[in-house]
Amino acid sequence: MKILDNPFFKMHLSLFSLFIIGTFVDKIFLNASIRVIILTYIILALITILIQLMLKINYLNYYLFYIVFIKRIYPILKKVRDNNNIRILKSSAGYIIKKYCDEYYYNLIFLSFPCNLFNKKYVKLKPGIEEEYINKYRRITGGKNLPSFIKRKHLKKNRFWKNWSYSIVLLFNKESTIHIFTELDDEESRQKTKLTTDLQNHSYGIYNNAGKLFLEIIFLKNSQTYKRICKKLYNDLEQYLKQPVIKQSEFHVDSRIVLRWASGGVLPIACIKNKKYFVLLFRDIPPIGLNIPNGASETKSEYKEIDHLIYREFCEEIVLLDDKPDIYRSLDLDTRVYQKLFNFFGGIPLNIENLCPTFIKSHQELRKEYDRIKIENKDDRPEISYITTPFSLDLHFHDQAGEKKTKSFKNILFNINPYEFGIEIIRPLQFKIEEENYFLDGEIWELGPSLVRQPVVLISVEFLKNLYQKNKTIGVLKSDEQFMNCKEIEKIPSYAFKFYSLDIELRKEFIKRYNRGTLNRDKYAGVYSRYQKWLDEYETKFSMLEENKDQINISYPLNVLCPTTWKAIETMFQYNLI
Repeated sequence: MKILDNPFFKMHLSLFSLFIIGTFVDKIFLNASIRVIILTYIILALITILIQLMLKINYLNYYLFYIVFIKRIYPILKKVRDNNNIRILKSSAGYIIKKYCDEYYYNLIFLSFPCNLFNKKYVKLKPGIEEEYINKYRRITGGKNLPSFIKRKHLKKNRFWKNWSYSIVLLFNKESTIHIFTELDDEESRQKTKLTTDLQNHSYGIYNNAGKLFLEIIFLKNSQTYKRICKKLYNDLEQYLKQPVIKQSEFHVDSRIVLRWASGGVLPIACIKNKKYFVLLFRDIPPIGLNIPNGASETKSEYKEIDHLIYREFCEEIVLLDDKPDIYRSLDLDTRVYQKLFNFFGGIPLNIENLCPTFIKSHQELRKEYDRIKIENKDDRPEISYITTPFSLDLHFHDQAGEKKTKSFKNILFNINPYEFGIEIIRPLQFKIEEENYFLDGEIWELGPSLVRQPVVLISVEFLKNLYQKNKTIGVLKSDEQFMNCKEIEKIPSYAFKFYSLDIELRKEFIKRYNRGTLNRDKYAGVYSRYQKWLDEYETKFSMLEENKDQINISYPLNVLCPTTWKAIETMFQYNLI
């Protein structure tokens, strides 16, 4: 029974045993009264309950484990074990570490504290790495000296973790954890490929981008060996997925690779007057380029319910309005625009209202606060059609009762990118919209909170397909650090491209209002800085594109596709899925 494993129950069982033994001893040898014995037990029981309640408060529990034990006591134990000459102390410290500590992972937790990661005593970083990353790391952590690599059971959102963003499990791979199986389906005369991922016995993870930077520093930037492993896996996997299968074949991901779980999204295809377009967003952090709407799991359930993660990310990043808002008329609160909501079906009906119940309200309130645009919901939902693919996922995990379970997900695409420590699960789908409908980015930046404002871009499916059929690729791989494994399309003609620029105009309007002093400078200082930096970097490029979009070919930065994006698109063309 589950209750028998509860520490609270075990503590009281121990106390009750002591009570029975104590009663027997006292009655025989000390002749204590029953009243005294019962009173003693009650006091001890209350103390136990108080301790248990205190430990139930996650803040105290986390503080004791990470700040007191990992940061202070654990390194002392290691030092005594490794350097002390007194045999009894040395063996005692060794016993405690072996018995109660998961040494490899506890070392990583210890190193993920900023004060340790950038301390030459613990980590010998290559020249230039410390300067490059230290400011990024501290900016994400808000200057707080907390670990970015933690136990899986502690990943949920909690006030202890400053700047919490997501809940990602890290798969420290074993041969059975991640593998790919391909076989030829005689009935359908095509090969089918299944990705198998096992979440069992993986007990550690990260909760914000400082964790990703930590992995990058420890494994990728500081180890040429790991880089070579990544490059080999990347090339071998690409070759494996392209080769024809005679009957069946299998591919195992190298056991030395570390990968994040879960990450997913949608490859959206909008149909406008019988023409099809990929719906993408411009990403302004490395890898820089056009990206599909995707992101990381935020709850423990999303590790296992991949469809929920996929559709939530799509709904939060792609907002479809019935028309372009007039930002100069939006001061009049009677002027409204309407948002078209999406429905999905995956076993049970899924829609934006139950996938992310607070998101619609939060996004619409921010649009009103920042942009003076009033958005209301419209029950005119785009018709979604699903695309059949030869790819599937089998996911193994333990349920809440500890039973082993397997869940299958069909009609997906997947991408393993060892350089990003990523496994992406992508679902392609298409929907019809009207020409006057308007796309906005819906993503919310938690620091603020504020609107992220990634410009939305549509690229013609027909144009990219013709490129692929001609060259067996849609672009050229870029080697620059900030564009790692992105592909650049040489030229995109204006007829194959649609660009939704309203959020650029709204950035500029926000800057003007801030400079005029009509906004609270203390409240919006961080948002102002972020928007101004973006405009300094990209406004000129986007303005030239907007002013001359009918005369010029689309070039940098809107001709660069992020790795997950171009791989998903090329897979669609390779298997003739669209």
